[in-house]
Amino acid sequence: MTETSVSDLTIRPFRPDDRAALLALNAYGLKAAGIAVADDYYRGEDFDNLENTYTTAAGGCMLVGDQDGKIVAMGGIRRVDENTCEILRMRVYPDYQGRGYGRTILELLEREASRLGYRRVTLITGENQHPAIDLYVRHGYRTALREVLAGMPSLHMSKDLAVADPEALRL
Repeated sequence: MTETSVSDLTIRPFRPDDRAALLALNAYGLKAAGIAVADDYYRGEDFDNLENTYTTAAGGCMLVGDQDGKIVAMGGIRRVDENTCEILRMRVYPDYQGRGYGRTILELLEREASRLGYRRVTLITGENQHPAIDLYVRHGYRTALREVLAGMPSLHMSKDLAVADPEALRL
């Protein structure tokens, strides 16, 4: 995926030097959901090895929303199996919410998932994360399972993707 812009936000794939900003934005997102960083469900997985999780070669992608050199939004996909990927780490700082940044990142991630050949997208979100749930439902996601993860009531949601011509989806 190449760089794209929406309003005053530049959305691009992450770079290795974004790591500290991604960790800070993720810590904010966990705190907002009432989860301690030590209780992160994905702890020890993706952020410990960004390059091997969120690159095309690994079947993934991490997008960052950059505004004037500051990362204010992010979201990623990672490979689950040959037909399924997972959306995770969807975050937007509060001062930047309500501008469509999360929606745009979600749409770009779905497009990239289709380009990579995935037929299904899954995600997990907190049962009380109503703006996120509303966003996912508007984009066709349905609840597949409810369970408690890291002490938090959580929803597993999924959506089937239409796989189109990869060249037509190239960003």
